[in-house]
Amino acid sequence: YEDRTRYTVRRELRDRDTKEVLAAIQIWIAALAKSNDKKDADYQHHLLEALWVQQQHAVIDRPLLERVLRSPEPRARAAATRVARHMRRELGGPLPLLRARIEDDHPRVRLEALVALSFVPRAESAEIALRVLRKPMDRFLDYALTETMAALEPQWRAAIASGESFAVQDPLGLAWVLSRTDTDVLATLPPSEALFEQLVERHGLETSEYVRAARGLAAMHATDVASVLIAAIERADVQDDGHTDHLLAGLFQALADVATSDGHAANGATDPGTPSLVPSLSRLAQEGRRASTRRLATAGRIDLGGSVESAWNEAARSPMALCELLEALPHVHTPGAAEQLFPRVVALLERAPAKASDADGAMRGRYVRVELPGAQRTLTLAEVEVLSGGANQARSGTATQSTTNWGGGPERAIDGNTSGAWPDGGQTHTIENRPDPWWELDLGAPRPIDRIVLWNRTDDDFERRLDGALVIVLDADRRSVFHSQVAEAGTSQSFELTSASLRVRRAAARATAALATTPERASAAVTALAAQCGDPDVRTSIVAALRSIPATRWPEGSARDLAQSLLAHFRSQADAGVEREVLAFADELAGPEFGLDPALARELRVARRRAGPQVAVIRPVPDSLLYDRTQVTVVAGRPVELVFQNVDIMPHNLVVTARGALARVGMAAERMSASPDAWSKAFVPDTDEVLHATRLLLPGESQTLAFTAPAEPGDYPYVCTFPGHWMRMNGILRVVASGSEIDEAPAPTTAVAGAPSRAFVRNWTVADIKPDLGSLPQRSPTAGRRVFETASCLRCHAIGTEGGTTGPELRAVAQRYRPDELLLHVLEPSRVIAPEYVAQVFSTTDGRIVAGRVLSQDERSVRVQVDPYGGPPEELLVEDIEERATSTVSIMPSGLLSTFQREEIGDLIAYLVSLKP
Repeated sequence: YEDRTRYTVRRELRDRDTKEVLAAIQIWIAALAKSNDKKDADYQHHLLEALWVQQQHAVIDRPLLERVLRSPEPRARAAATRVARHMRRELGGPLPLLRARIEDDHPRVRLEALVALSFVPRAESAEIALRVLRKPMDRFLDYALTETMAALEPQWRAAIASGESFAVQDPLGLAWVLSRTDTDVLATLPPSEALFEQLVERHGLETSEYVRAARGLAAMHATDVASVLIAAIERADVQDDGHTDHLLAGLFQALADVATSDGHAANGATDPGTPSLVPSLSRLAQEGRRASTRRLATAGRIDLGGSVESAWNEAARSPMALCELLEALPHVHTPGAAEQLFPRVVALLERAPAKASDADGAMRGRYVRVELPGAQRTLTLAEVEVLSGGANQARSGTATQSTTNWGGGPERAIDGNTSGAWPDGGQTHTIENRPDPWWELDLGAPRPIDRIVLWNRTDDDFERRLDGALVIVLDADRRSVFHSQVAEAGTSQSFELTSASLRVRRAAARATAALATTPERASAAVTALAAQCGDPDVRTSIVAALRSIPATRWPEGSARDLAQSLLAHFRSQADAGVEREVLAFADELAGPEFGLDPALARELRVARRRAGPQVAVIRPVPDSLLYDRTQVTVVAGRPVELVFQNVDIMPHNLVVTARGALARVGMAAERMSASPDAWSKAFVPDTDEVLHATRLLLPGESQTLAFTAPAEPGDYPYVCTFPGHWMRMNGILRVVASGSEIDEAPAPTTAVAGAPSRAFVRNWTVADIKPDLGSLPQRSPTAGRRVFETASCLRCHAIGTEGGTTGPELRAVAQRYRPDELLLHVLEPSRVIAPEYVAQVFSTTDGRIVAGRVLSQDERSVRVQVDPYGGPPEELLVEDIEERATSTVSIMPSGLLSTFQREEIGDLIAYLVSLKP
């Protein structure tokens, strides 16, 4: 009781003291007002001191606070804004006060307002915070805005997802938010200019989304859709983001679709009132800064202009322009273009037109740029050397970079210090884990460049930071003239630049193979390419082109002649390195599909193994969800290169994992399949158990993984982590301790002959095809049956007594589902999985992974259909099962129809509908 009395007395004394202090403050303020110039800095400071005293006593005089917030002294306004943050509860909500301060003329005040808003968790707080973008920004305001919006993210994301009106009167703020909003959420938002602008600047969307956004912007600005897309392409062309090429591919495809639907015809003809796209595409083909822009524009100009002859004659005036045309040929779809161009391209293999500007034999560039694409990357360089005639031109240039941290300024990369150790003080450093960091050197004027050398940081494991870096050379107009990528970084990386005429010959080799789409042209292409295989300047390009032409289309005797040529090459290079592409080609040439004499094949294998590191070529078996090689043997600690060529009709990747990690990596990939960034991450989980991984390869693409084999012998799985594939599509990288264990191993064999017969078209979605379902009565079920067979659907599904049993019988399916539901099941098989077809994943006590559909089970065993395409089931004893999990991904893989045209998919749905009894 006495304690309580003492507490009450102390509280009353405190309250009396507070009242007396506050009363004295009011008297002091009134006296100040009579004797001071109200604009005087000291007077403003006194008012602030009075406000601080009130805050100390947990009492706020709102009129005084508002008075200081309007002070002519910015420091006082900033301090009062901080008081409003601390006294936000006593104020009953500070948002009306902060709304005015967020657009204050002084950045310090705006900064305090941003911080204060982060303490008021409401969507309205985020709306107010975004108004700061209406005034000039600096790095401190950028950081504060990012942190405030992160703190308020649950509120503003909920507002956007629920369709509430958010920042609709603030284009800058809305654009900021939309740029950080998931694509699937964007699809649910009401139309707006900011939304459409965001869509045409986001990579990885379906073509229909780009077209929808462009049509929306065109309607708002009273212009045509093609002009909107051209403007978007021009904006993308000057970007330096790692995904810009993906965005450009989508925008050009959207432009082609719009051109077709809105009246742009072949040969440049258009419907009345429809502007021609040819002038815009011609300008982009000549002036585009990025090589991808120029190539796609060149192809588009031919397709829409229709004049192959004029395009060739114009390109022939310049080696660089001719190179652009040759690189663009795979994207040209004009009927008859391949027949017209093939003999001209073949003629360039032996010689290419040279110009006086090529006399020095060097490529010319002004800017050398190093980019590190990715969401969270850190760029560190020890030195960048730009060599011309043996002299380093970089020392006289000017360097810049995206950000700077730890004192690692951009000039350190041109100071002559190549040490990879950070304590030696010669390394650049950007802020850690920022998106797409870059470093750039301006040589001051275009200069001949023979070679570029990157010196990397070497202490600890930091040299791996440079993996995947892009090295780009730009001319005076900032157009790309050279582009290469670091696969796996080491102490230094060297990039050889070549003359324009030599680049033409190499591009001609690639174009020759690209145009060899008929048996006759393929045979002629092999003959022409093989004739140049002995030229060291173009050998790797020739070999790469030859490898892309199916062995079944080679003329008789060509493989034998090439094998003998490679034997001579290996013997002459006994003490020098042999090109990796040539090593891989020798492995393939010695395989059974080329039918070499056994003695010649054996001789080629022996010579090839002495010439360089093992290069294993791995391909998917078409329509089977299998790799053609289920085991590759390499020596511990020695270089190895895995060349993965996607010859299937659906996307695949190749991921090397840690020992015993197959199931964990596969299940992690399944969990990320619903993530909006899964495609951009190639469905590769972010885990230390992923040792090496390719990107997600579309049909016809190839990538090489170059790395040092693990030091510890053992079995390291490799697997495709694309949804639904990992349970079957895997193999073993067997690491052995000694080379003697593989010296006598047989040559690698493959079950695949040649390249895919169908090219990738698009990752179709339900939204793409659903509008076409209204025309099903006009579709052809007969043509749909051919699509059905081409996609190998009968291997899993039955129609009556015909076909497999892995999936449901299709007549019953046709009777049960509407056409739009059938389309959903075909394109998104994992969206809804019938319980009886859900896959189970079993880990056994002996370390095996068994996955598939459970056919039956009892107390003793479980029967699992492992092969979805047939074959006997596997029986597992219950006592051998260590772990069992349910897969969320359908046994039916995604992407089966990515090589089919829209009309073919419509025919397929019409065929499925026709099966209804």
